[in-house]
Amino acid sequence: MSETAFQNHLKNKSRGYSRDMSAEAIARRLDVVEEMNRACDELGKAKFLGRVEELEKKKDVPES
Repeated sequence: MSETAFQNHLKNKSRGYSRDMSAEAIARRLDVVEEMNRACDELGKAKFLGRVEELEKKKDVPES
């Protein structure tokens, strides 16, 4: 399957989910929102370690 065909498949699948207004479908979407909310909360607690480029440079420098 080509990349474009695959992307179109995913879009059509997503559209199908958004049209489904059954109780089960709504409950699934609320579960996804809850998971995303938890992920955001965890990211909010994360400590900033620095830019990726700076961290990679520090790894390459041998400790004395």
